[in-house]
Amino acid sequence: MVGITYRKNSILLAGDSVAKGIVFDAQRKRYVRAKKGGFAEDINQQMGLDVEQISHMGWKVGDVKRAIENRLDENNEEPLPELLVIEIGGNDCDFNWEEIAMAPDKLHMPKTSLDDYTNELSSIIEFARARGVRPVLMNLPPIDADRYMKFFTGGDKKKIANVLKWLGQVGKIYWWHERYNAAMEYVAELTGTRMINIRQAFLRSENYREFICEDGIHPNERGQDLMIRTAKQYFNRYLKNK
Repeated sequence: MVGITYRKNSILLAGDSVAKGIVFDAQRKRYVRAKKGGFAEDINQQMGLDVEQISHMGWKVGDVKRAIENRLDENNEEPLPELLVIEIGGNDCDFNWEEIAMAPDKLHMPKTSLDDYTNELSSIIEFARARGVRPVLMNLPPIDADRYMKFFTGGDKKKIANVLKWLGQVGKIYWWHERYNAAMEYVAELTGTRMINIRQAFLRSENYREFICEDGIHPNERGQDLMIRTAKQYFNRYLKNK
């Protein structure tokens, strides 16, 4: 595109804490960066790809959209990346579990509706392409619903009972998360967007829970390694076919 410069072999990585390389430290009971730094740092060091990280813990698709639009804005004089990798959805599909535990008979909505999530993701892809940047989606690693329930309730029996009264069964947490992953895959198919299939890599293992932190939602150190290996396979194909 006239007047626009691009950084060769560069990636803009936008997402939430999974893309950021955050893991839950069970000993310290806190969230920390993965020992290797996560996806961005490893791809930088081992593949010679220039990864610009703009992911943040807690971000939803709307946050990612605003950050991408700001970074790729036509008034931003920085060279644009070749690729935009988007990993988002884990926070969008989540609920305010504290409110649910306090009022299980009331109507509760996810942080982002499924329709809004789908529309916002499609809008990001359209915007990136209009700027000459190739979008790539990274789907969601699976969650461990039982661990997550124990984590966000703190094991409190009353909270668990109230949440289950609203949910019906613990497995519905996994199902709800799966709906958003399916929505991302639908957007990829609808828009002809490439996807790094992280979820398949986890689910092909004999026990994917071995790759998930105690909180039930973040890939642990082994999970981060699995994500990195899967991403490398994609980028090796990308570089070979450029």
